[in-house]
Amino acid sequence: MAHYPHPACKRWLIDVATWRPSDGEIAWLGALLPEEDAAACLKYRFEDDRKRALASRLLVRRCCADALGIPWRQVVVKRTRGRKPFCANAGVGRSNAPNFNFNVSHEGDYVALASDPLAIVGVDVAAPQQLRRGGGGARPLMAALRPLRDQLTSAEWARIEHAAPDEESMEAAFQQAWGCKEAFVKARGDGLGFHPLSRIHTNVGAAPDADAHSGAAGVLAATLTVDGDPLSRWRVQLHRLPRRHWAAVALAPPEEVVDANGEFKATLLRPIIGDEEMAALLARPAPPFDLLQIQDLLPPDLASQHEALFG
Repeated sequence: MAHYPHPACKRWLIDVATWRPSDGEIAWLGALLPEEDAAACLKYRFEDDRKRALASRLLVRRCCADALGIPWRQVVVKRTRGRKPFCANAGVGRSNAPNFNFNVSHEGDYVALASDPLAIVGVDVAAPQQLRRGGGGARPLMAALRPLRDQLTSAEWARIEHAAPDEESMEAAFQQAWGCKEAFVKARGDGLGFHPLSRIHTNVGAAPDADAHSGAAGVLAATLTVDGDPLSRWRVQLHRLPRRHWAAVALAPPEEVVDANGEFKATLLRPIIGDEEMAALLARPAPPFDLLQIQDLLPPDLASQHEALFG
């Protein structure tokens, strides 16, 4: 795995396109989860959806266990009213990660997780497949994008059109803008409660050179404006993934959290971060995503059983 700046700072990926589990493996992994989580995963009709749901829950458990030193089987995950997941094991292991939080996303070939000990995180995977679904085969790119036009700002739409006629570049421009918007609302925690997405304008910068320590070659930095106001204490890191996917990781100050019930906010031991410290957090090199296998997400005893049973 890559060297991360803090044990509670993770960037993990599972490639579900190359994971081809049997029905027995799906059932075995599901049985490791709390009953409610297992039922939520196994209710899906299509195998790809079951794989994504299982991988996301296993990623979360491994991340919480690693970051906070909680036994894997004792990790408790809850959700805010806006459906943002959080670790509900109060006080455990948080002295060095006072605002530990995470987010997961799955679309197309990948399930992604991002976490941080101080900054609030949101992550979104944008897959090219989302633009080519529909009866009768693939639609032209602009025909697929047009229904989403009202969720983009005029400048974002112009950036997509400016990339014409190169459809791959046009699609990438859309994925970057869309990923930033989704990562923003997922970091805040209000999800669909924030609308329309055209209130958010994304300004995507040029790719920096690879950092010798982070290996973050090709990571783009994006800033955000909401309702016309620049968000100076926010940053989005855009990672190019294989097979024309993008992952957007939003970093935000903890006071931006939207949590109607207050349970997630109660886990944040440093609910306010000063401007200077927040600027330093945003200036860190973007950690690269590590590609993990399913067995990497299990504690050693279960990983050994998984290997014996399924190879």
